Amino acid sequence: MSSLSLSAQAFCGTAYDYIIAGGGTAGLVLAARLTEDPQVSVAVFEAGEDRSGDAVVLVPGLALGQVQNPDYDWNFITPPQPELNGREMAHPRGKQLGGSSAINYMYWTHPSKADLDDWETLGNPGWNFANLFPYYLKSEDYIPPSKATSDAEDIFFINPADHGTSGPILNSFYKLFPDYANVWLPTFKTLGQLVTGDPKSGINLGGYINLNNIDPVNVTRSYAATRYYHPNANRRNLHLLTGAYVNNVILKHGRNGDYTATGINVTVNNHTYIARAKKEVIVSAGSIKSPQILELSGIGDETILRKYGIKTLINNPNVGENLQDHLYIPTGFVANDDQPSASATNITLATELYYANRTGALATGLDAAALLSYDQLVAPDQRGKGPNGINGTLCLPNACRPGLQQQLELVRKKVLNPNVATAQHLGAGSLTRPQFSNDTLQLLDAPNPGSFFDVTACLEHPFSRGSVHITTSDSTAAPLIDPKYLTHPLDVEILATAALHAQKVAQTAPLSSFLKGNGTVFAEGFYLLTTDNAQEFVRNAGITQYHPAGTCAMLPRAAGGVVDASLTVYGTSNLRVVDASIFPLQVESNLQTTVYAVAERAADIIKGKVH
Repeated sequence: MSSLSLSAQAFCGTAYDYIIAGGGTAGLVLAARLTEDPQVSVAVFEAGEDRSGDAVVLVPGLALGQVQNPDYDWNFITPPQPELNGREMAHPRGKQLGGSSAINYMYWTHPSKADLDDWETLGNPGWNFANLFPYYLKSEDYIPPSKATSDAEDIFFINPADHGTSGPILNSFYKLFPDYANVWLPTFKTLGQLVTGDPKSGINLGGYINLNNIDPVNVTRSYAATRYYHPNANRRNLHLLTGAYVNNVILKHGRNGDYTATGINVTVNNHTYIARAKKEVIVSAGSIKSPQILELSGIGDETILRKYGIKTLINNPNVGENLQDHLYIPTGFVANDDQPSASATNITLATELYYANRTGALATGLDAAALLSYDQLVAPDQRGKGPNGINGTLCLPNACRPGLQQQLELVRKKVLNPNVATAQHLGAGSLTRPQFSNDTLQLLDAPNPGSFFDVTACLEHPFSRGSVHITTSDSTAAPLIDPKYLTHPLDVEILATAALHAQKVAQTAPLSSFLKGNGTVFAEGFYLLTTDNAQEFVRNAGITQYHPAGTCAMLPRAAGGVVDASLTVYGTSNLRVVDASIFPLQVESNLQTTVYAVAERAADIIKGKVH
């Protein structure tokens, strides 16, 4: 039931069992699962609108049209990053029903077994690969490729037992793909780095063709709004109010010393209302907005709260800390003239083809991927040693917060583990311009006609940590997002090594045969990388992969935690956070599948099915 049939005043005048602050990826999972019980009422408050009928949301090739448009995107930006030579970073986040599942590039990827087992090691009983794997299956509806697609892209690695077939989110392989996709796997075979099993299995190393969350029949995005919310929108116990900005959670001091969340303060069309919760308030606003809401509610570092005139109810300096993000390095090559390029797409023809028969440039996207351990990035005589400094001091002076040493020990262990990915490569027939890191449209839009190819090198497990904090008591103002990229020297070292390997991939047959000079002709702004210049190139070219996590970390409070293993905020009895902000440690690959899985498990925790 949407808000269309009720005024905002009437909507907020009703008490609900559960109030969910944020109708994004996790919030809509929770709403759908909790309302499976017709006796449970749920209200979802979402700042954006429902854009699930818009072409820029649904059509794969139009996804970039959402960024920096305030109808779709929060359009966050970081301050200048000193270790990236003073560049700012744009941070697109979905400001619409479905959140960032509506705005991402639809990569359907998964973390390693080590990633999730580390969550439990850090003090979260039950949060491990074995217990989360069923929830990945529960969210997924895998559609096998046609024989023609499977043969063309050599999709030999899928194990059907590793995939769900009855969940909400459809995922499959693109039916159409550029020529370079046909040589991606043979290139990694040449390198001796072809994937040996299903990347979802928990040990996922090597080059492969990636799944995407698309409906293979209509060739449209499959995401939280279309697959979790809309099929259940007519439930009488499911209520949604869009255009609703959550200002803060209302907390009442309980007799046992904990605070009870009684509702939220919300603004709709410049009018402020109070919405009441009978059981719980769940904050699912994402890694940027969730810590902001907590701080505006009086939960956070009392020094920060006092500065902005907010009464401290629960002093927890961990709120907004532990920000982790994936940083990537592009490598730009000039492709042969007969290769397609995003910059040369005839949008009129592409649109006609898409709407006529779901073909053409708009019907496809990114699907060439690889996950590689550190040992796979380096020469044989360097294997087993790790990067320079890996055995030195991990916790840097003045930056060693409670619990961080244990996190970084686990990251070091993964870097040294030959069976765990340190880097991700993505291949695309496009050009990234890192000088426009603060403008995503220009960043990903080649300036001149021509054909280009990019092999990115992405850091999967960063050592650097940043933060997200309020800078005012105004809930409509963006918080300060400071990822502190590359402040740990090991990140620079590893990314430089990964960038050199990305260059090697482009210069390896048969992929090299699609590039001018066999991968030796560079696009403007790019040049031959060597061990002497690669680290400086990392500082000049590093770009966020838009995967912020960890700012309301699920950890013991003394070790940096904001929520416990039931996702309940410390110092409260019935306030939870459910989204990527609870990740205690960043996982490899793209985040959306893990957000779906976490939300699915959280729903069972709330229902009392997980103890």
